[in-house]
Amino acid sequence: MKTIEKNRLAVHSRRGGALVMTAIAITGMSVLALGMVAVQLSAAVEQHRAQQEQRAALAAEAGLADAFVDLQHDGDGNLGSLNQPLDLAGGKVLVESQSFGPAGRLMRVMSTAGVGDARARAELILHDNVDTLFVWGAFGEAGLSLSSQAKVDSYDSTQGSYAFQVMNGTGSNSWANDEGSVGSNYDVVVGGNALVFGDATCGQSSTTTVLGQGEVSGSTAAALQAVVFPPIVVPVIPSTGNRTFSINTTLASGQHHMGMTQVRAGVTVMVTGPATLVFDSFEMKSNSNFRIDSTNGPVDIFVLDDFIMRGNTLLASNDLDPCDLRINLLSDNIVDPNALVDLDDVGFRSNAKLYGTLYAPDARISIESNFELFGSVIAEQVSLGSNARVHFDEALTRMLPPGVARYTRITWRVMH
Repeated sequence: MKTIEKNRLAVHSRRGGALVMTAIAITGMSVLALGMVAVQLSAAVEQHRAQQEQRAALAAEAGLADAFVDLQHDGDGNLGSLNQPLDLAGGKVLVESQSFGPAGRLMRVMSTAGVGDARARAELILHDNVDTLFVWGAFGEAGLSLSSQAKVDSYDSTQGSYAFQVMNGTGSNSWANDEGSVGSNYDVVVGGNALVFGDATCGQSSTTTVLGQGEVSGSTAAALQAVVFPPIVVPVIPSTGNRTFSINTTLASGQHHMGMTQVRAGVTVMVTGPATLVFDSFEMKSNSNFRIDSTNGPVDIFVLDDFIMRGNTLLASNDLDPCDLRINLLSDNIVDPNALVDLDDVGFRSNAKLYGTLYAPDARISIESNFELFGSVIAEQVSLGSNARVHFDEALTRMLPPGVARYTRITWRVMH
């Protein structure tokens, strides 16, 4: 009996052990299965996050692409906002652009995108291909002054006429935009009741002085570096001699070189662009007009000596676009005590109007009372008389040679 009982106990013991081992095995397999599930879940989460990061990177790149197109079409490259980001490529995108580098010729475009919890940033560095001096309403290398009630403001000729854009102020103090900056490599003087809607930038070691009730809407800080004037290169064109326009005349497109040239009172001369005109001297008598047909291209004028616009004259393209007319004066009318020279006569008389850019690196440009210039004037010295008006055309800052894109890409990278 004892032997039978011992055998029964042994059997039960073996069965219990097997059950324990089975339970341990099942538990192990369960833990292993849970581990495998956890691993699979973790892998799925990682895969999902990786997909979100990839989508965020694509969305950030899409933001750069849209900003690049916007900049090439004269936009500012800033897209979306913190409160209202763009919906691009399945992500929420904010793009910010800012110029930097020498003369602001470089542009940094930063695109930030989010998809779920994933974030990505992409950066684009561009080079601005616009290279122009005409970023000022008026600039005098050796000094600039505004007399009482002179005014400089700005407008954009691509957005319509100046009059259409005058939305601020009243009467003689009305103005359009506030990009009409003035400057010099030396002193800037803003007279009593003169108005500058923009910056008034003096040279590095000089001062900007605002007198009486004069006002400058922008900065009066000194420049960080001097503006360098490039020389004027006059095209070589055989001269046809002196010319007097006594009746209405149309000049064909192409190249023309005339000697002493005069437009008689009441006469209109029409120049068909594109054209290049060289004058030994040029004078417009009162109430005369010198117009540009810029349908097929702009006109460049080079004057070697005297340049005179008398009262009530008009020098402009038919559509009054300052970008259509570029005037280059080699005139020298500044007294040099160390040299005996025949000073040129440079005159911008009262009640005349000029639409274009005026570049005179060796001349003093004195714009008389009630003269109105739409575009930009850059000279050795600039003086704006009482009630003279300069309306800077912002479109000048975007002028490019034909076939040249505004921006060239330098670098493009994604930063997770």
